[in-house]
Amino acid sequence: WLQVDAKTVNPGAHDKLVLRYLYGRQYAVYDKARDKFEYVPVGSHGLIPESAEVDGKRLKVSYFPQCNDIEASWDADPYCNRWDRGNSATELVASYFEDLSDNLVADLYSFVGGRRADPETNEWYLWARSFNTLSRTRLFYDELRLMLDTDKDLKPLWDRIRGDENALYEFSTACQGENRSAVQSKALQELFFDLGAKSDRARDLCRATGLALNEMSFLMTLPESDYTKIDHKERYIMGGLLAGEGQRETRQLFGKWYQLTNLPLKVASLFTLTSPNAFLSFGWANPFYMLEGRTPLYRTLFPREYTKLVADMVKSNLQFESLGDSDRTSLGHTILYSSFLLPRQNWGSSDAGLLPSDYLRTLKNQNEFQFSLAAVLVTANQSQADSKTKANHFKRFTGTLFDIMLNKSRTARDVYLLPRGSVLVRVNDMFIVPLTQLRFLDDTNAYVIGIKIDYDYEVGDRLLEGSVKYVLNELHERVNSTCVAGFDGSGLSNYFSSSNDNFDGFYIPPGIASESGKEKTTLFFESIDGEFSKYEQKVASKMTGPYKEKTMKLVCDQALRGVGQISSAAALLNGFWLPITGDFIR
Repeated sequence: WLQVDAKTVNPGAHDKLVLRYLYGRQYAVYDKARDKFEYVPVGSHGLIPESAEVDGKRLKVSYFPQCNDIEASWDADPYCNRWDRGNSATELVASYFEDLSDNLVADLYSFVGGRRADPETNEWYLWARSFNTLSRTRLFYDELRLMLDTDKDLKPLWDRIRGDENALYEFSTACQGENRSAVQSKALQELFFDLGAKSDRARDLCRATGLALNEMSFLMTLPESDYTKIDHKERYIMGGLLAGEGQRETRQLFGKWYQLTNLPLKVASLFTLTSPNAFLSFGWANPFYMLEGRTPLYRTLFPREYTKLVADMVKSNLQFESLGDSDRTSLGHTILYSSFLLPRQNWGSSDAGLLPSDYLRTLKNQNEFQFSLAAVLVTANQSQADSKTKANHFKRFTGTLFDIMLNKSRTARDVYLLPRGSVLVRVNDMFIVPLTQLRFLDDTNAYVIGIKIDYDYEVGDRLLEGSVKYVLNELHERVNSTCVAGFDGSGLSNYFSSSNDNFDGFYIPPGIASESGKEKTTLFFESIDGEFSKYEQKVASKMTGPYKEKTMKLVCDQALRGVGQISSAAALLNGFWLPITGDFIR
């Protein structure tokens, strides 16, 4: 409880206006010239007119601005809410997240005997509270956009800003400082510094929005579980006879919960980030801000914050066994929700018609990946340097990606053969997920069919380094590196090389492509297994840390799974479900 000295609690200016009317039968008029309230007796009729004459001047009846229960309940005004604290948009938004974060430990964890309610009830409470808090903070951005669209002084500036790419990229940073000269755009200078109270309000709303996005980033990257954790050993149900109004206690029938899922916090944040309109906490679109079809997106004026937020969300909700950060390769449920929410923002927003086409394309391009089937042609090569290699044994393999849709080919960076006919392939600016085993076309050429996920790096893209493409590509390199580079020189690239005399090469029996049975294919696979056995003995001492009890074959298998999960995440961001996606859901 907040405790204050009773002597410091006195009626405020608004209290005096109300008390004068209730007990003194006087109503207030405002003298703007003197910035002072005057009081006029209420007549015997009890009616309050629109204005009154005081000292020969006609003054308008006036009170301090206030809101009512309807405005508070229906989110009609971001500055009107019960139990909030603060006088500015920034203070109000900060107070909402302080309330939420101050209770996170109490909400998410159960100590000493468990919570008084079952986990389902507590989960429902967290869902409700999360959406209520985020729906309130969303209003400040919608209020800013409404001001820009409707205020007679701001609308001309907004029309200049929305047509200027540089101004749009600068918008979110221009409102943060107090130095007008630090802002490059003339229109932004006027908006945030030259219009007195209106500039102050626009700057405050902009800062509040930036604060809200920063807090959403924290919520969406929480490291805890997508599931409520329950101790199933701590379970009981009441026994004995019951009479009257007695009821059995069944809340711990299956066990006692000790850690609540944080999925409501993540999903509410993602929903708010991608929503094309203000929304009420119980799910409806907010009718007070959907005027004339206005459905603004956060990313329009906060492109860097939005892009980084999505990238951080994806990165923090992917776990990789190959990187040693988890005991399984798994994909968080927040990314599953993004498969609907991210594409949906493009369908429902009216911002597309306001923006320059290049700027809009850059915004959309951050999460866009292309998907198709492709064949990887694997060729066994012999050179003069391989003269000591046994007959029909091959040390060096090259890969060519053949795009089935384009009927075009592209050289792979590298290709490595793994036991049981698996293949690890790397091609620049794309992810390759093999779906089949290696199949031979002739004595030196084979192929696998796989899913190809490629993406564009737009020239001059100002958002690239913070984008999800950048993050997934970085993860793709790290995951593959555990297999290709290994640890302290233990990777495939160091052993399976033409220069390594200990590597005898993989045996490909002549006529392997035309055999009717599997004898020659079996000999080929046995050759790979034999060389891998020698390889494993060579590098066993280099396996340290979380990899100490693993073989390189297992590490490479996990790397392939990691590539599959990265590809599945890329597909989900675009609203697609790859056949392999189900393998990674916890």
